[in-house]
Amino acid sequence: MAEYLGLNADTLSRIMSRLRNEGLLTQPDRHTVFVRDLAALAALSPASGSMMALRRTAPSTRDLPEL
Repeated sequence: MAEYLGLNADTLSRIMSRLRNEGLLTQPDRHTVFVRDLAALAALSPASGSMMALRRTAPSTRDLPEL
């Protein structure tokens, strides 16, 4: 994922840790990431308007499995 985003692996690891600690993401395993608070995550991005438009088609967090 770091290579795809053009980031150093250590940088991505720090960012992911921060987002998990803030409750924005959960990551039950190496290959799965759940966004728990899309509005808060989008607010961190300059592309938040476009991201929120996608929200209408995203599944609700209540449909995600409990961890």
